[in-house]
Amino acid sequence: MSIVFDADKQVFLLNTPGSTYVIRIYRGLYLLHGGWFKKTADWSDLCTPPVLDHSFAPNPAETYGQSAFSHDSQPSEFPSAGRGDFRMAALEADLADGSNVLDLLYKSYRIIRGKPALPGLPATYTATESDADTLELDLEDKAVGLVVTLSYTVWNTYDAICRHTVVKNSGSPVVLRRIMSASVDFAGTRFRMLQLSGAHARERHVVLRRIEPGLQGIDSRRAMSSHQQNPFVALLAQNANEENGDVFGFSFVYSGNFTAQAEADQFNMTRVQVGLNPDCFAWKLAAGESFCTPEVVMVRSGNGLGGMSRIYHDLYRNNLCRGTWKTKERPIVINNWEATFFDFTPEKLFNLADAGVKAGMELFVLDDGWFGNRNDDRRSLGDWNVNETKLPGGLTNIADGIIKRGLRFGLWV
Repeated sequence: MSIVFDADKQVFLLNTPGSTYVIRIYRGLYLLHGGWFKKTADWSDLCTPPVLDHSFAPNPAETYGQSAFSHDSQPSEFPSAGRGDFRMAALEADLADGSNVLDLLYKSYRIIRGKPALPGLPATYTATESDADTLELDLEDKAVGLVVTLSYTVWNTYDAICRHTVVKNSGSPVVLRRIMSASVDFAGTRFRMLQLSGAHARERHVVLRRIEPGLQGIDSRRAMSSHQQNPFVALLAQNANEENGDVFGFSFVYSGNFTAQAEADQFNMTRVQVGLNPDCFAWKLAAGESFCTPEVVMVRSGNGLGGMSRIYHDLYRNNLCRGTWKTKERPIVINNWEATFFDFTPEKLFNLADAGVKAGMELFVLDDGWFGNRNDDRRSLGDWNVNETKLPGGLTNIADGIIKRGLRFGLWV
């Protein structure tokens, strides 16, 4: 099995073909991040950072007077607000008593063959149970009545781990204000962050920046992932390039508002978080209700950016794409937009289709302007009634004419 729990050392080892992701349970209370390494048989003895006494690093009540342990100086697996960790929190909520302090303590774990589906959300999937194993870790705040489940799917053929978070409420109503799908604390701050930024018609340009003390990151507040920022970041070691060096990728499988941030702290650690954008986010969670975040696909490559890209390519092609076209060659498309914009007639469209047939096209797509009073881009978007002034006989006439020419017919919406 790709997931191992050492009960004596209280360590989880998540093993992909080339990497080991380590989670520690500290004193039966807290989930700590033990590291994300090149694969080895057992990192459990090497991933126990010393508990040092740091000035102005507060100690939690559970270990006060017994240990110098502080959430602010330890690598946390899922940090919550109000417990002395002054870095980014993975979970923030407004509680019924007006406070926002959450005391999430380790409760239990489950190891599951395969990968459970995410309700109502796009996500990677397994073809058979043997493709992957899933670890579920439960954290609980008994006083509030919240259980947070951290899910980790470990693939047996890819150096990838898929994560999401589920919050279940059994107490008084709460309002979720911030909830991340993944949070990872890295030792050191000598990283570079790669993002894919741009604009309309100029998408996904590579931007590389050095990690500096404090917060840095990208987000979208446009109700979509956007042309401006792609929901993806990668952390690169200083020596990493296209084919060499360690690269850690974070890809958010969601096309709405998102945030992806890195924070370098005073203790020489870098925290990366990816999830729903907390800006204007307020999800009411009544007793008995639960909330599931979208999925983050985390990839570790020891072969640079190229190695990371190939892992994503293979995983997404085989275990994210679905349906008829998953393994089929896509048809060569001719689209009327640049040829006609909003000004077209059946004759213009058929002439364009004839030219497409001669050029070897296989699919004709009728673009914007076929519906409503859509004669420019300032009106009628969403009026899904055929404009029969432009298209006498409606779409049937156009579709039949296109199909008779040996092309498939498609429609822009």
